[in-house]
Amino acid sequence: ELLEKTPSSRPASAAAVSERIEAIRAAPNLPPAARPAPTPGQRTPQAFVGRTLELDKVHRAVDEALGGHGSLVMLAGEPGIGKTRLAQRAGEYAGLRGAQMLLGQCHETEGGIPYQPFVEAMRQHVHDRPDDALRDELGSAGPVVARIVSEVTQRLPEILPAPPGDPESDRQRLFDAVATFLVNASKAAPLILVLDDLHWADRPTLLLLQHLSRRLEGSRLLVIGTYRDMELDRQHPLSESLATLRRDPGFERVLLRGLSAEDVLALFQARAQGAQLGEGDQAAQLAAAVHRETEGNPFFIESVLQHLTESGAIYERDGRWVADISIEEMGIPEGVRDAIGR
Repeated sequence: ELLEKTPSSRPASAAAVSERIEAIRAAPNLPPAARPAPTPGQRTPQAFVGRTLELDKVHRAVDEALGGHGSLVMLAGEPGIGKTRLAQRAGEYAGLRGAQMLLGQCHETEGGIPYQPFVEAMRQHVHDRPDDALRDELGSAGPVVARIVSEVTQRLPEILPAPPGDPESDRQRLFDAVATFLVNASKAAPLILVLDDLHWADRPTLLLLQHLSRRLEGSRLLVIGTYRDMELDRQHPLSESLATLRRDPGFERVLLRGLSAEDVLALFQARAQGAQLGEGDQAAQLAAAVHRETEGNPFFIESVLQHLTESGAIYERDGRWVADISIEEMGIPEGVRDAIGR
């Protein structure tokens, strides 16, 4: 209830929270048979383990944005390493402090829509804001923003898209309008703008990001970008943008690498949904084997665990995950990584 998106749906005061907790304490406990038994192969939301230093960095950036010092944080790493999940955790942390998270994603397509992640994020905001508040936040930038976010005119029919003009002047006006709108929107409530998979962004999107980054200081807007560093070379558009963005004082790059063997074990225990994993040293041995095969990549780890449970190599018995074969006999399959690669 405390995490409800709409403020009116949350408990109105600390006293109301206390009353709810007392009601939960007074309720009869469910008998064990009423609880659904954990299924080892069942897909569950990915647990979040490790990443203490990285999480501290993004939390600090959120805190600074709430205090009026917006910035740009770029999360870099290989596919499946947890960039998007870390950005989501930052958004959850910010949400608990009264901020709003907006998500825009880039997609792996030829000739993608210009400014697509910004358009997706602004659509979310336009959809959720009351008319009067939206009108104030748009201000004179409304007609220009309406050119790429048609929902502006749908919500506020009096705001018509600005007519086209000289391409270079139009682009500059658009950059100014988008930056003004987002900065204005962050005055009512801090904003966390997540731009996911920027390695697939087109050049206009990256130029808009560069323009926006120069407007962040003094705002309550935090921009978090994610990208695959292994896919960048000198000719990649994002490489050029990163070289420019690094000169901004509010820029920070957070590099994510594989989880440790201890984190792998913690991730397995979280996926067990209450069941214990292995007996004696078996759990640690399994975690070490999976860590060795996956190099600590969380997405690979999840895929390997899914394979082992679906194939019956490990299973749940009496509240404990057990294996009837040795770690060596499990033979964590190369085919899992092959499938992910395809």
